[in-house]
Amino acid sequence: MRIIPKTFPMFTMVLCVLSAGCATIVSDKAYHVTIDSDPQGAEGVVRNRDGEHVFTGTTPFITPALKAGAGYLVPEDYTVTFSKEGFMPHIDAIEWRFDPWYIAGNFFLPIGYFVDPHTGAMWKLKDLSVELQPQNTAGPRQ
Repeated sequence: MRIIPKTFPMFTMVLCVLSAGCATIVSDKAYHVTIDSDPQGAEGVVRNRDGEHVFTGTTPFITPALKAGAGYLVPEDYTVTFSKEGFMPHIDAIEWRFDPWYIAGNFFLPIGYFVDPHTGAMWKLKDLSVELQPQNTAGPRQ
């Protein structure tokens, strides 16, 4: 009977540590983002926050893995420039959001609140779909 009281605190602590997770452990730090347009067949040029070229594809396409974080507590920003003959050029941003594991996974062991911002795992990138507007092909009014 005396074994249970002595081992119970250790068992409880081990259980809490093992059931705790953080986004760095259970989630991704980089994401393959699906880019689409209406109409399809537009060229999409992906650039990061520094304006550096990351990827070019024809919609619909999936990017190579894009890093979600740009530094401590800073999500990476990506823009996509769309171009298609007969349509207006369009620039849009790939949106980010908090990864749910950043909050939920650190409930029992909050060390992830410090680790995840360093690894970028606290952010999640969303897919992007845009509607391109036709160019006005009519000539000037007289």
